[in-house]
Amino acid sequence: MFAAVLSAFLFAASATFSQRAARIFGSLEANFFRLCGACTILGLVTWQFLPQSIHPDVFWWFFLSGAVGFGIGDVALFLAYPRLGSRLALLIHFCGSTIMGALGDYALMRKSVGGWEALAASIILAGLAVTMLAKRSGTRHGSRFAGVCFALLSAVGMGMGTALSHFAIEKTQALNLTSHGISQAWQRSTAGVLVAGIILLLVRYALRKALPEGRQRLEKSRSGCTAAFWMTGTMILGPVLGVSCYQWAIMETGSSAIVCAVAATSTLIIMPLARWLEKDRPSRQQIIGTLLAVAGVAWLCWLRK
Repeated sequence: MFAAVLSAFLFAASATFSQRAARIFGSLEANFFRLCGACTILGLVTWQFLPQSIHPDVFWWFFLSGAVGFGIGDVALFLAYPRLGSRLALLIHFCGSTIMGALGDYALMRKSVGGWEALAASIILAGLAVTMLAKRSGTRHGSRFAGVCFALLSAVGMGMGTALSHFAIEKTQALNLTSHGISQAWQRSTAGVLVAGIILLLVRYALRKALPEGRQRLEKSRSGCTAAFWMTGTMILGPVLGVSCYQWAIMETGSSAIVCAVAATSTLIIMPLARWLEKDRPSRQQIIGTLLAVAGVAWLCWLRK
C-alpha cells in the first residue's frame, strides 16, 4: 500500500502544476508537451536500465491501457482543470475511476474486492463526497458543466486504463516475465503521446471553431523560466514518478479499484496547495471529509498489510 499512498501524494503535487501549466500553455498543449517529455525520460531509463522488462507478448496491452488512460483520461482531465480547479477536477476524476476500475477488473478478469475492503473504499469515497458537496471558492475559467463532463470522461479513461494495465500485469506474471513500474509507465506513455497528439491536431485544425476553449491560454507567464517550471513539475511529478508508483501499486495490491480509491486521497492532500495557488480555501465540511477519507485509507492499508 506504500506505493499507492506515495502515488496519491505525487498526483496531488502534479495537479497543482498541471492546473497552472494548462492556463499558461493551453489545456491540450500542456498535456501533450508533458507527455512527450515524460515519455522521453521514461524511455531512456527503461532502455538503459530495464530493457529486460519489455516483452512483445504484453506490450500492446500496456499500449492500449495508455491510449485509454493517458490519451483519453488525461486529455479530458486537462480540459477540466481550468474550468473546475485542480481539487474538484481530481475529486471527480478519482471517485469515478474507482468505480470504473472495479467494473473493469470484473469485466476483464472476473475479480472483485472483498467485503471489508469495499467498505473501506466506500468510506474513502464518502469522505470525498462530503468535500464535493461543500461550497467551493476560487477563480474558474469556462463552463462549469463542460468541466464536469470532461472530469467524468477522464474518470472513465483513468478507471478503464487502470483495469487494462492490471490485466497486462496479470498476463506478465502468468508468463513468468519480469516487469517494472517504470517500464510499464513508459509503455503506457507511448500511446498517450500518440492519442494526445492526434486530439491536439484535430482541435487545432479540424475542430478549432467548435472547441475554441480547448486551445486558449488563460493567463500569461511572467517569464519563460516560470512557464518551464510549471511544465517540468507536472511532467516529473505526474507521468514520470506518479504513474511509475501507480503501476507499482497495481502490482503490489492486485486491485484496480483499491489503487484508484487510495489515489483519490490526492484530492484531499491537494487542499493546502490549492488554497495557496488557486485561493481555494477548505471549509469545515471539507476538513471533516478529509478526516473521514484518511480514516478509510488507514483501514484499507491495515487490511492489505
